Amino acid sequence: MQFRMRSGKEEYLRSAYDPARKRSVQKLVQQRDLTEDEWEQLRAWRRKTNAALLARAWDAQAAAAPESINDIAEALENGHTKLNEVALFEALDRLQKAMRKAGIKRPAKPLKPADDRTAPLDLRH
Repeated sequence: MQFRMRSGKEEYLRSAYDPARKRSVQKLVQQRDLTEDEWEQLRAWRRKTNAALLARAWDAQAAAAPESINDIAEALENGHTKLNEVALFEALDRLQKAMRKAGIKRPAKPLKPADDRTAPLDLRH
């Protein structure tokens, strides 16, 4: 049994061997015609598909989060103060806790390049 999405709808393809053609053929079947074994396969496929879609959504949200946070900071810097402070701080606390549990540590701040006037002199030559 194979499953696929086409135009936002699930399609169910049953494969059967055709002795006249000496090969297997696929037949599009309706959901009500699925056997119990095919139903189990469909449930497993849905779990796998939903997990993959959810993972892609989380990846997209994680990629967009820094930009969203920077947008909020820019709004505050430009005098916009209409925000839900309690919810915002709760979300930041939850994010910080989740990052700690995931083992994500704050990266070290990059060192500023040394100014030529303050750099130590190399007297070894």
